[in-house]
Parts: sequence; C-alpha cells; structure tokens
Amino acid sequence: MTDFTQNRRQFLQATSTIAAAASMGIGASVASADEGSAHIPIIYSAIKGGGIGKDKAAMVARLKQLKALGFTGVEGGSPGISNTRALREAIEEVDFPVHGVVDMVHWKERLSSPNPGSRAIGVAALKKAIRDSYAIGGSSVLLVPGKVNGDEENHDHVWQRSIIGIRQVLSLASRLGHHGWIENVCNGLSVDPAPRRDYRFESNSPCIRSRLY
Repeated sequence: MTDFTQNRRQFLQATSTIAAAASMGIGASVASADEGSAHIPIIYSAIKGGGIGKDKAAMVARLKQLKALGFTGVEGGSPGISNTRALREAIEEVDFPVHGVVDMVHWKERLSSPNPGSRAIGVAALKKAIRDSYAIGGSSVLLVPGKVNGDEENHDHVWQRSIIGIRQVLSLASRLGHHGWIENVCNGLSVDPAPRRDYRFESNSPCIRSRLY
C-alpha cells in the first residue's frame, strides 16, 4: 500500500466519521491518527476547489498550493474537471486527495423542479458527478437535492421529487462505492434534525448521508 493510498484512506475515514457525528448533533471536529493515538488529535480540513486546473500542470500547482497552506484535502466540482485522468495523475504526484466532488448543476437543474425535463438533466448531471468522482479516486458527491420555491415547488414537492431522482442513481453509486452527501444550505428543506433523518432513511440506501448547516 502506498503512502498516498494510506493517507487518503485515513482522510476519508476521518471526514466520514466527523460528518456522521455532526449529523447526529455531536459536533465532532477532530479525529485521531489511528487507534493507538487517541490522545493525539488531528484536525482534517478540506476546501472546495471546482475544476482545480485547466491542465495537469495547473492541477499540480493548485494541489501543491493547497497542501502548502495546510489543507488535507479538496473537493472538486462536476461538471468542471477538464481532464479526470490528468487530475488523478496530479493527485498521485502531489500526494494530496480530492475526496469527492460537488454537483455543480444542482441549483439550476434541481431534482425538485416542477419541470420534468429539468429534473432529468439534474439526474444525468448527478450520475456524471458520481463517475467523475470515481475517476479521480474520490468517494462522494455533495448534492443540494432541491429548493422550496413557491406553490409549484413546495416542501412536499421537493421531498418527493428529489427522492425519486436520488433513487435513480443509487445503483450506480453502490456499484462505484460512492455515497451522496445531502446538503440543506439555504434551500428550505428539512431544517430540523428529525425530518432530515427521515429524508435520509426514505432513500432506503446506505449510500445517502446528511450534512446539516
């Protein structure tokens, strides 16, 4: 096992543990380096990075910059990554993980849209985000599943339509070993913990997890 693979696994395990704890209201912000160093906490910090660079040279430069600044990971954006193979090579060269991507289409082509065509575009974009993340060695996609936006897109609409859309990508996510982080920032959906829990459980898949803001 390479140092990069080991470091990346530690990062992914730690961030998943922290996020899971936060979704339960625990508010964890640190993780130990391994089971034998429980008294030596390490803070893992990541930043959103979009496409990260137009080519491999730019990607390497950007990842080196983030690493030098003290970040331990970065989240890419899909669509937006110009060359997934080049980014994967840059990640390995710099030894700096891109642990997943943000679905960059989810606000415009919402899974909760009253327009079926827009919802279909949203599902296709989410599938592409999963494939892009897999291609660069990531394990997650961040998704804002919809937005409460008037009588044609009320809370019930957002809940029901987005669940239908999410279920259409679960087979792909499971096959590629990916999970989706459901984010509720500024969208009016399930701001209380209990409905957030119910929404996650209604997807009926361990691939779906929650981020609370």
